[in-house]
Amino acid sequence: MKRILIIEDNTDIRENLEEYLMLCHFEVIIAQDGEEGLVKIQEDLPHLILCDIAMPKMDGFQVLQQIRSDDRTVDIPFVFITSSAQKKDMEKGMSVGANAYLTKPFQMQELTNVINQFVKEKVTQ
Repeated sequence: MKRILIIEDNTDIRENLEEYLMLCHFEVIIAQDGEEGLVKIQEDLPHLILCDIAMPKMDGFQVLQQIRSDDRTVDIPFVFITSSAQKKDMEKGMSVGANAYLTKPFQMQELTNVINQFVKEKVTQ
């Protein structure tokens, strides 16, 4: 079973994503902020990471920089999920190594399409 890590400080969004991904037969790991996310990544390497940008303690850009600087995690697909639709944030995210960028609110079909790009076990609804 493929593992997806959700790093999201908003409880409602985190729980909705977790429920949806579990229904799609993924093992889901959750973290409430970037620091916790980095710990979870080292404990149980995920196959995909969904990460908010604006979070307390450590933002998504910092998380991504840490992931891309570690040989064990450098190739894990990383998708930003954020309410910021500003072009500069999207460009910054892609320049530091994000694989994709979803702007909240997004439809679950959009999430499904992104996951299917990076995870071999396809999402079924």
